[in-house]
Amino acid sequence: TKVGWYWSEGYKGIKYANVVISRIDDATYTSEAERNAVLGAAYFQRNYRYFKLTHQFGDVPFLDAELTQPKYDFYTYDRWSILERIKEELEFAYHWVPDNVDRGKTSKSACGVLLMKVCMALCDFDRAIEIGQEIVANHPLMTQRFTVNQTKPNTNLMHDLHSVEAKLDMTNTEGLMYVVAYPEVEGSDRIQTMRNAVPYWNHGSIKTPDGLTGTSVTIAADETDPEMDLNKTYGRGIGRARPTNYFQYEIWTEKEKNDLRSPNNHDSWKRMEDLRYNNPSLKGTSEWYGKNFVKNPSMAVEDTIRCWYMWPHYKTFVPDPLQTQWAGGETPWYIYRSAEVYLMMGECYYWKAQPQQAADMLNVVRARAGADPLTAADINIGEILAERARELYYEENRHIELVRISYTY
Repeated sequence: TKVGWYWSEGYKGIKYANVVISRIDDATYTSEAERNAVLGAAYFQRNYRYFKLTHQFGDVPFLDAELTQPKYDFYTYDRWSILERIKEELEFAYHWVPDNVDRGKTSKSACGVLLMKVCMALCDFDRAIEIGQEIVANHPLMTQRFTVNQTKPNTNLMHDLHSVEAKLDMTNTEGLMYVVAYPEVEGSDRIQTMRNAVPYWNHGSIKTPDGLTGTSVTIAADETDPEMDLNKTYGRGIGRARPTNYFQYEIWTEKEKNDLRSPNNHDSWKRMEDLRYNNPSLKGTSEWYGKNFVKNPSMAVEDTIRCWYMWPHYKTFVPDPLQTQWAGGETPWYIYRSAEVYLMMGECYYWKAQPQQAADMLNVVRARAGADPLTAADINIGEILAERARELYYEENRHIELVRISYTY
């Protein structure tokens, strides 16, 4: 279970932020603005955790100062009172924290996104829209190809946007908040997206039609085709975070037939049938060496769940050059992007019973991806959640958003 992990990690973040908040005037500053920027960033870090905790656990203890001696008498506070309190602090942060900061540091826009979420939880949709409009005015979506990936075959704008290069590129106007990790830098960690999201293609159930073991992490010594290296082309997956049927099939309609984010785009999504038998023992001995996978009709359901499904390669692929088996290396990762801000504004308009304005917001994101536009008649909470899934797979904290919406209902 990760339940205890979420609780412990949440309160660790709160503890660290409270040290800064309680000692804010122990330091010397060049100006009031510098002091308030530090304080605002600490408010963001504390309230980022409280927003999660109140949507994961409901009423929780609220600690607003550093603890300097043992304390045992903790009591929960009403969830709504916590949200009202952190809204005030995030307004302060949004006013004082600067926007032009290094990757990984708290930005004004990050404070704004979290403030939007709190406003939405408290049904202050007009304030959320006001903040959202300010953010997207300063941080437009990336609508043109902009990284070195644009010269690579079988890639598109989605590959650009979600590549390591994009998250390092300071011309990227869409990224608002990042977690950062870099190879061989102390404190960094590998992201493991490919290990968890990519199918378990090296499982023994992947056999040639004539029953031979079909795959290997190690390729033939004289192999010159780079795509035969499944490990470095797709990642060494073990299928622990298989996409649901909802994400693979239900949210993709005729309106998404040209959507770069959809399974309809075979550059963005990969299927097991795209992979080729690469076991060195097959080379020169089997007609199946180098041919595309063929699903074994007798493959067990258990094997199918982990070993045979399609996945959004454009989102999960992260080179892992310091490792033999590529599980997903060190990289920055988006916490907030402008695309989510548009989707949040669309949801606000839905709650305000303004479906055309809601459609207009969602269509900004959809147009960038190549999807057909939605109409006012298409708008409901299911469509808004489907668009969040299309755009924010492996980025959004889905459960938290579902809980937030459930409280609004």
